[in-house]
Amino acid sequence: MSTARQVHTASILANGQVIVAGGSNSVGILNSAELYDTLTGLWTRAGNMTIAR
Repeated sequence: MSTARQVHTASILANGQVIVAGGSNSVGILNSAELYDTLTGLWTRAGNMTIAR
């Protein structure tokens, strides 16, 4: 994960990837999301939400 976060949401997608979105860290509330590929073990930025949550 490229951005440390807590109190985020995570969902398993139909293709097996996991999307992690929102949450907060020491900087504040996050609007970013990341995808985790369970086959490769790699994280990829998935873009930003309009509103941090």
